[in-house]
Formats: sequence, C-alpha cells, structure tokens
Amino acid sequence: MNNLVAIFWILVFLVFYTYAGYGMVTWLWIRIRGFFLNSSSAFSGDAFELPTLTLIIAAYNEEQILAENKFDMIISDNRMCVYSPKIPSYFITHQLRYSMPGYLYPFEMLTIPFNSFFHSKFEGLIVPDIDPKGDSKNLSGKLCRTNLNVTKRRVYYAGIFTSTKKMAVAEDLDYLAIVSGPEPQRTKLEEIVMKVVAGQEVTV
Repeated sequence: MNNLVAIFWILVFLVFYTYAGYGMVTWLWIRIRGFFLNSSSAFSGDAFELPTLTLIIAAYNEEQILAENKFDMIISDNRMCVYSPKIPSYFITHQLRYSMPGYLYPFEMLTIPFNSFFHSKFEGLIVPDIDPKGDSKNLSGKLCRTNLNVTKRRVYYAGIFTSTKKMAVAEDLDYLAIVSGPEPQRTKLEEIVMKVVAGQEVTV
C-alpha cells in the first residue's frame, strides 16, 4: 500500500513539474543567477542587460496560444504555418525548395512558388548555411537556393551552426556518415547506408 501511495505522489509531482514546476524552477534560477551576475563587477554593465524572452514550444494548439497571449516576435523552426500577420515572424530553415528525381523536375519547379507563398508570410527567412553565391560550398546544396524575389529579399544566410572544431588527425576513415531523424526511419536509413559502403571503413 505504501508503495502505491509513493508512486501516486511521484506521478502527481511529475505532472505538476511538467505544467508548472519547470517554469517556477526556471524563474527561480534566472533570479538567482541574475543576483550573482549583477553583484559581480566583471559582469556588470548594459552589455549584460538582456530583454525579457518568452519561449513557445509549438504544439498542435499554437494558434490558440498566439491568440490568447501577447508576444513581440515569433521565430518558427521549420514550421511554415506558425506565424502571425500582427507580429514580426521569422522562419528558420535550410530548405527553400524541394529536390526531386530528374523525371519529376517539372513538379520540383512547381514547389518553388508553393514554398514562396508561405515565405511571404514571414518578415525574414534565416538559413543556417553559407550563401550559395559565395566562394565556399554550402552544405544544403540547391535546397537553399531560390530564383523568386519573394523569397530572395527575405533570406539571411546565417552560416553553419556547429560546435564541432576542425582537428588535425590522421585520416583513418573512408566515409563519415551523420544520420539523424525520427525512428524507425533513422535506423532504416543507416542500414541502407551501411549496405552501400559495405567493406569500407565507416563511422556512423
């Protein structure tokens, strides 16, 4: 009986923490951290006075969340329909167009104005890649290219975001594959990659 009571209160705590506790802990941590930063001369000054930021994790009811609350800006992480005509909205994506097999090229061309229609709903488009017009090769290839002004005038190429640093090491791999995505598709893709490079030195 005691075990059931303990489990019950643990579950109650988890539910409370998910909906309210996390926000309370975050608020308390910000206040404590701010106290120590403000009391230290090394971190004092206007440079460390940041504006208040509210984070929304987009869910199935994001339209209701936006309607019921006041926000200064929306930053949508690759969700085309998360924007507001009343609030400056920005879209983060590396895919300004789709890439299809050669025999579907006409349909690929049709997707460009389709994407641009949604791009027009945003103040700006942030592409985490190198400008494809520059000298350096970009990672996403033609996916971050567009020939429509509706998209062009909104695009900002922010460069490549990574915490990985170049290291001088001996070359001991034939291929390096970085595979990500939802399961089970990720594992299936890994299996396909491993079959293609069978017999080679590979790290996935």
